[in-house]
Order: sequence, then structure tokens, then C-alpha cells
Amino acid sequence: MRSVIFSHQRCGSSNLTRFIREACNAKAAMEIFNSRLLSKKLPEWKKLQDSEISSFISSELNGLSFVKHIYGQVPRVDDLISSHPDIEKVVVLHRVNVEAAALSSLIALKLKNFNKAPVKSIGKISLKDLKKESRLIREKHERIRRSVGQSGKSVLYLSYEDVYEGNDSDRHELLRNLIGFVGLAPGGREYDEAFNKYMASEARINSLDSYKHIANFDEILNEFPNLLGNGS
Repeated sequence: MRSVIFSHQRCGSSNLTRFIREACNAKAAMEIFNSRLLSKKLPEWKKLQDSEISSFISSELNGLSFVKHIYGQVPRVDDLISSHPDIEKVVVLHRVNVEAAALSSLIALKLKNFNKAPVKSIGKISLKDLKKESRLIREKHERIRRSVGQSGKSVLYLSYEDVYEGNDSDRHELLRNLIGFVGLAPGGREYDEAFNKYMASEARINSLDSYKHIANFDEILNEFPNLLGNGS
């Protein structure tokens, strides 16, 4: 069985992918169909027929149990992946607190690094930019839901909040259900080690410690009072 995890930016999909890969000793890849890698491996992809891109997707999926893909970058490729005959199960991960995801994205753009938290002031983040980014995330999420819905495949919808912010008992149940859904089986010791490494509270995307480096965070919080959620 081969699966895809669709997600938008800043909702914990990378750590979730690493967790499943190590907990189940599975072969997985992340974002191998984004525009940058497509242009590198398939330079003329924009001029190719859908069938030719689909054949390329097949070759890249060979030997993998699942792949993580950030949707919304190339909608045409999103559709080809969701409908691809080699993909049997689809997982869609999103963040209910869209503004938190959008703010996290804008912080990463300020830092020019999606893997580090700020350690000093990053200046102001425009409310206009935050609203625009939030709107784009919502639009992309609705589009992938339509695309996946039209594929006729088994789909599991998950939220960042359930994966990362629930109590540990509920999270373990959810993660084991997810692993079973994509046709994998966790090892005992491997599962525990992977959970502690990638799913612990320290693995959460953002925190007040990051937000304090935004010069106008009080203004942002006043506009979006639900931004903090459970403290993220």
C-alpha cells in the first residue's frame, strides 16, 4: 500500500512524516514533487502532458511507502498526485488555527529559514500580510479537499491540534490509527523513541518564546485573540 500525506505549510507534517518513518521503519520522502525539484529532475515539466508527469510520479514513488506533499504550490501536480493510481490512501493534515499557521510562515520567511525559531527581534509583521496568508491557506485547503474528494480514495483528515495538542492518550490512539490507515505497523521500541523525538511538546511549531520577538505582537493578538490557541 502506498499513501500520500497532503498538508499546507507550518502544520507539523515534516515531524509527523519523520515520526511514522522511524516508528515503522518505513521508506518515505518529503516534498519530492515541489516546483523546485520538478524543475531540477524534469526541466520541461510545465510543457509535458499530464500522462508524462504521472509516469514521472510513478517512478519517484517506486520503493516508497508514503510521501509527504505540501499542496497549493502547483495545483496541477496536486491533482495528479491525489488521483494517481499508485496512491491508495490519502491523509490531509491541516491547522484549524489558520492564523497561527500563517504567522508561523511569515516568521519563517522573515528568518529565511523554516527550521529555526527566532532568537532576536524580527521587527513587525504586517496585519495585511497575515490576513492575506491566512486567506491563501484556507483557499488552498478547500481546493485540496475538492481534489481529494473527487479521487474516490479513502481519505483521513487530521488537524495539527489533534496531532500535537491533545492529551497523550488521545494522541497515541490517533497516531496508531493513522499508522494502521496507511497500512504500516509500528515497532514497540521504535514507536516510543520516535514519539519522544518528534511528537513531544518541544516539537511544536511555534511558541510564545517565538512570538515575543515580533515587535507588534500585541497588535496582532488584539486583531486575532484566538491566535494562541492552547499556547502555541
